[in-house]
Amino acid sequence: MAKGWRNESRRHSLASRGIKTAQNFKLSEYLGRWNQIKAFPQWYQEGCNNVVAEYSKGNGFVKVKNICDRDGKKTSIEGKAYQVDGSKLEVDFVGGRIFTGDYWVLWTDYKEALVGTPDKNSLWILSRDKTISQAKLKRLKNIAKQNGFDVSRLR
Repeated sequence: MAKGWRNESRRHSLASRGIKTAQNFKLSEYLGRWNQIKAFPQWYQEGCNNVVAEYSKGNGFVKVKNICDRDGKKTSIEGKAYQVDGSKLEVDFVGGRIFTGDYWVLWTDYKEALVGTPDKNSLWILSRDKTISQAKLKRLKNIAKQNGFDVSRLR
């Protein structure tokens, strides 16, 4: 099997110890449009502004569409997500589920969400709205800290 995100994430199982994910997660309520409020910088989002993720029901998977403004133009990428365990998803933007990335919903009230990877190299604060209150931002950062994420990396 080709070396991919999935293989990498399995090696990070020790790093993922102590991470608490959202309890009683309802994927159907999570579907829809999310605005990226803060995130760890990622190479694939370089130059992106107004980042949005749209999740919709597929046949045995969730359709994922990430959209951003880059150089005055809208760019997007589409993929599929698979619910593997409660609020833990695998996301595939290549096809064939060979190179999948772990996407764990750490907390959500379905208006805002905190999402991270088990290796703690990716973290996103998402909202249905384009902004969130400072109190909510502080609360989500505290949850991330409790799960071992370095919130000073959020941009």
